[in-house]
Amino acid sequence: MINLVSELLDKISLSSESVGFRYLNLGGKVLYLIGFKSVLKFSSNEITFKINNSTIITVRGDNLYIKEMDASSAMVCGEIKAVEAI
Repeated sequence: MINLVSELLDKISLSSESVGFRYLNLGGKVLYLIGFKSVLKFSSNEITFKINNSTIITVRGDNLYIKEMDASSAMVCGEIKAVEAI
């Protein structure tokens, strides 16, 4: 599924290639993130991913969990209320 999302993002150019990551939020229920280095924080209300030395992505919401994850991509599920890049 992650490969399909990556292919879709390539086709529609919804990416942040300048900082090396891409994400797709599907209706506030599923978020696909591609290009992270590690998970910094994990709770049911907030999941924070390290992208590089100067960028992190924080997913906020309720009942959050990681359904799928590999070395550089993840599928976050739950009630996603905000996605913030810092």
